[in-house]
Amino acid sequence: MIDERYIILIHKHLRDELNDTDQKTLQHWLDESPEHLRVFQEMDKAWKLSGDYLAGYTPDVERGLATLQKRIRKDQPAALQVVHRQQRVRIGFGSAIAAGLLLLIAALAVWNFWFRPADMLVAATAAGEQKTITLDDGSRVVLNENSQLTYPSFFRSDREVSLSGEAFFEVEHNETQAFTISTSQTNTEVLGTSFNLRAYDNEPYTEVEVIKGLVRLADKAGISPLELEEGVRGTYDHEKKTLLSDQPKTLNAVYWKERRLRFKNHQLIEALEELKSRLNLNVQLGNGALNSCPLTLAIEIDLPKKDIVAVIADSYNASWSGSPEGQYVISGGNCEKE
Repeated sequence: MIDERYIILIHKHLRDELNDTDQKTLQHWLDESPEHLRVFQEMDKAWKLSGDYLAGYTPDVERGLATLQKRIRKDQPAALQVVHRQQRVRIGFGSAIAAGLLLLIAALAVWNFWFRPADMLVAATAAGEQKTITLDDGSRVVLNENSQLTYPSFFRSDREVSLSGEAFFEVEHNETQAFTISTSQTNTEVLGTSFNLRAYDNEPYTEVEVIKGLVRLADKAGISPLELEEGVRGTYDHEKKTLLSDQPKTLNAVYWKERRLRFKNHQLIEALEELKSRLNLNVQLGNGALNSCPLTLAIEIDLPKKDIVAVIADSYNASWSGSPEGQYVISGGNCEKE
């Protein structure tokens, strides 16, 4: 089924009313499929058959829509009426049929675009799977594993989606139309930015890390929302019902997308806590003197866990050991590598 928005764009093209942005959108659509090109050619042919009849016709769309909405509110059958005060033009029977068909298509397109609800689509990922979705406005969403995004087939007045799980968003900027992501516990609103949103239903928190732009994080009540700027992390505690923000030394929420964790002047004990949280890697320090040692390191998360532990231990001239249960211990060593 052809999206009515593109029928409207074709109609505007035939009347030389397309701006540069719409022209690029239409051309991209035409290049996507031979079926799209066929529809364009048929409408172009019908337009040419109508000759000067359509060329001199300018529909009063605003008045027509207002009349249509008024009749709908009264629960009366809507009838489309075209009113114009122009000199009669003598046209052939075939041209009149072509003109009438084109006008009917345009009228139906306007009706469906403004009054037909968008279809709701669902994208989901399984364990170990990631998926990229491009939304109607050009925004991109990368879904992490075990996640689900619900979104409309097209945006009309609002840009609203819902998320269960984790996703990285690159939202197209639109000053007049905010973009809102709803989760089970929070609402996140942006105008145009990139950020990571983690909201798994089985976890006790919702977390947002802003890579670029400005993000507003709020609970469902919308009371005292947090304004999060670039480099800032916001966290909503589901149990305590509290919103907190901080500025971590590095933004590691997108580790699952970049496939690495970055540490810059972290205390070793802090880095080990994050490794446990992100990768379920349990490492104990047998030498308490290493707790506050600085760690600057980029760790490839696809490495075997024992290799990650070995790299960290080597940074402090320490030894390490591991158990079959996945518990690791770093022993000895010192903060300065000899």
